[in-house]
Amino acid sequence: MERNEFKERILVAESAIENAKEAITSGNDCFSVTLSAIEFAIMNVKPLLKYENDGIHTITPAPSEWIKFLKQKQYEIQDPDHLYDNVKFAQGVSSFDKEYLADTESELTEVIEKCKTSNNAHDKLALAIIYKNLGENHSEATELLKSYIDGNYSNPFYTKMQMLFMLAELYKNGNNPAEAINTYTRLLKIAPANASIYIELIETLNEIGRYDLAAKALTATKNTTYYKESAPFKYMIDNIMTKHCLLCKTEKVRNEFLVCDSCKAKFDLSSDESDFIEDFLQNSYIKVGSKERLIYMSSSSECVLGNCRRFLNNFILSVYNNSCEPLDILAVATTYARMHAAERPLAIKYWELFLESPTDLPPITNRIGAVLYSKWHLYSTFANIYEAEYQFDKAIQMLKKCIEVDAGTNSSDYIRIGDVYVKIDTKSAEEYYLKTIEDENVTEDVRNRCKAALADVREKIQRGYVYRPRKAKQ
Repeated sequence: MERNEFKERILVAESAIENAKEAITSGNDCFSVTLSAIEFAIMNVKPLLKYENDGIHTITPAPSEWIKFLKQKQYEIQDPDHLYDNVKFAQGVSSFDKEYLADTESELTEVIEKCKTSNNAHDKLALAIIYKNLGENHSEATELLKSYIDGNYSNPFYTKMQMLFMLAELYKNGNNPAEAINTYTRLLKIAPANASIYIELIETLNEIGRYDLAAKALTATKNTTYYKESAPFKYMIDNIMTKHCLLCKTEKVRNEFLVCDSCKAKFDLSSDESDFIEDFLQNSYIKVGSKERLIYMSSSSECVLGNCRRFLNNFILSVYNNSCEPLDILAVATTYARMHAAERPLAIKYWELFLESPTDLPPITNRIGAVLYSKWHLYSTFANIYEAEYQFDKAIQMLKKCIEVDAGTNSSDYIRIGDVYVKIDTKSAEEYYLKTIEDENVTEDVRNRCKAALADVREKIQRGYVYRPRKAKQ
């Protein structure tokens, strides 16, 4: 019996809804007939609210949604001349009006209270706009505006696109960037030629630190026909590139994956080279964490040549030369080490700055699994730098560090120390080799190579060899 009654209630409600819909859409001039149909439908849908509250499905949309729709239509018929009065009022509200909130007799307070209890959906929109303009009740304003948009209501003051922009702003102000991004994506489906939507989307991604996604969004934007065919659209997008360019940024937020066209032109980057740079920056972000990113870029760029290497060197040095992070300092040092002879003093400066507060090197590997920037590699590199700058004692210190790292297994490190001693004086080199040969801890390979090197040094002594540094280029 109860089951039959349940089915009957649903059938009666559905029939009443259909009659009301027909009365609303027929354009019947007799408003009393339409109102009666609406009231009858509301009366028959209300009993279904109990089932909805218990989680039992009855009709689609849900009974509460149908009642909301029917009451709105009822309101529109009963008071058509004042449907949007409060929306119009809300447009004029600003943050300066907050002082009137405490006054219970102010017009602002009266409108807010009326909108709270009103069955008119447009009054809910008005309340959302008032809260937004006052900067109050972000979450409530967001829910009210979202409900209005999802209800497909329309008004003469705001288009759906304008309301979605407001909704995205509310999400951002309410610290909900994910929903703001979803709203901008929704906007793009409505107005794909609107450059402002792309810009807001990219800016939001920048603000939350998703520079990789912002760069991808920008790349996708540049591939649209609007960017290629509309000069105003292209101008606006190029402007945001310059604002956040990793080299010439004008805003606080630098996107570490965006390179504006003017910067690319400075380094004569071709289209393929530009794509390579963007991919390289993206992969650097994906591969390692933020602290290790620069040293990964510096080490990985050793195999990069030409304009791309020039660009990456310039990026590392111009953006990070004042960083206090040990790994950033090391990246700057190794970058200078790869450059011209004139840059070697700067390489030494940053290397010694890194040694003042050394940190463990992260286990960074390249695409084939080889470890990048091992301790041996670093000590070896700067041994060469010191030697080239005639700081022989420091070069020997670095080479001894190489031996320590490799546990004395690499005989070449011993020979390199001997070569540096030769530059100091051949007698010092002879003493070094004799001492090493007599050392019981060295391997047989090291001993044999040192014996051969000793013979060569003695031949130099016999010839009266003296190392003479090259004259510096004028």
